[in-house]
Amino acid sequence: MFKNNPQLESYFRLGPVDIFVGKKIKAIRKEIRQTAANFGERVNLTARQIYLIEAGRRHLQPQELLAICEYLDIIPISLYYDYPSYSNQNKYNSELSYLN
Repeated sequence: MFKNNPQLESYFRLGPVDIFVGKKIKAIRKEIRQTAANFGERVNLTARQIYLIEAGRRHLQPQELLAICEYLDIIPISLYYDYPSYSNQNKYNSELSYLN
């Protein structure tokens, strides 16, 4: 698709971060007992988009990341690090509030 533009090709290539973040989103979604359809509806995405993000087969756009984090009441960076569990996220949010 982007064979003539290697810079664009590398930008759109999915990597291990996409897979890691997708797995974290899926784990949190399952922990709060939401279907992909319900979760997607709350963050303005389709169930298919949620599935692709969770499978690491679709880049998470910045506005999507923010919508997901606002809904879950977590800070975006927490999806990129191995925090102990979703149930402790509010504790981390308050501890890191000085960064805002």
